Amino acid sequence: MEHDGDAVGRVKRLFPGLPAALLYHHELPHDAVALLALCEADGLHVNKRHVTAELVETLHAAGRYVGAYTANSAPDLRRLTGLGVDAIFTDDVVAATLLLSAGSGEEQVGDVVQ
Repeated sequence: MEHDGDAVGRVKRLFPGLPAALLYHHELPHDAVALLALCEADGLHVNKRHVTAELVETLHAAGRYVGAYTANSAPDLRRLTGLGVDAIFTDDVVAATLLLSAGSGEEQVGDVVQ
């Protein structure tokens, strides 16, 4: 399998109050909620290409959170924010923060268009 769900479960048993997510790179299985329950994960960190409105809605309805990686472009940041992900991983936190806090502008900030 492409993840180490056993490790997530071990962490949850050792530190029950610590949020733990499953990092998943490839296309998700049909039932992501069941996968997270099996791994005892609170959330899912998934490649930005695999984030859909249906995934976010399904996981939120099940009380799970969604993180997306790695978003560096303005379109990716806006799309993920619009989908309602709970966390976005980026290589340029300052530029992403400026972009997301300013809305849609045209000023260049690092590698991200603001």
